[in-house]
Amino acid sequence: MDSSPTLRLFVALSLEEETTQRLIMHHTELPAVQWTPAENLHLTLRYIGQTPSRKVGDVQQALTHINFSTFTYDITRMDCWQGSILHASVVLAPSLRRLYQTVEHALSAAGIAPETREFHPHITLARAKKASHEAHILDWLAARQHLSIQAQATRLHLYWSHRTARGLTYDPLFTVTAE
Repeated sequence: MDSSPTLRLFVALSLEEETTQRLIMHHTELPAVQWTPAENLHLTLRYIGQTPSRKVGDVQQALTHINFSTFTYDITRMDCWQGSILHASVVLAPSLRRLYQTVEHALSAAGIAPETREFHPHITLARAKKASHEAHILDWLAARQHLSIQAQATRLHLYWSHRTARGLTYDPLFTVTAE
């Protein structure tokens, strides 16, 4: 059994400031949820999970082989999963699917087990403070579901997710910039 320290990792596209601002404009309207801080908003391509610290270099090395051109993706609606996770849905356009597959292939080369779940691109906006708030969230969401945001994919990051005194923090360990 491996007893080395682990880091909680994921690969994601960062958001441009304009996209972030458009997504956070509703933050004060729904007190029943814990909003994701603006600096933590991202489009997850692959959640890796707890990874032995000795493997982080392998993951970073594998990601150095990723090349992609800037592309546009569409954020089309707000929705709620399990009555508690408020998110913005992203259209799975061919360029986004290719980047996801490229990341998956690179991680496989680094010895990371393949993802078994279907890819549903999204940006987590908030989580319910209590399960009893579900009806309130769904009512609020019914009037605000539609979004029409075009975003640019320009930077891909390997993030380390950890708790600090400020709460959950996502620190980039490695970045790939689009060509």
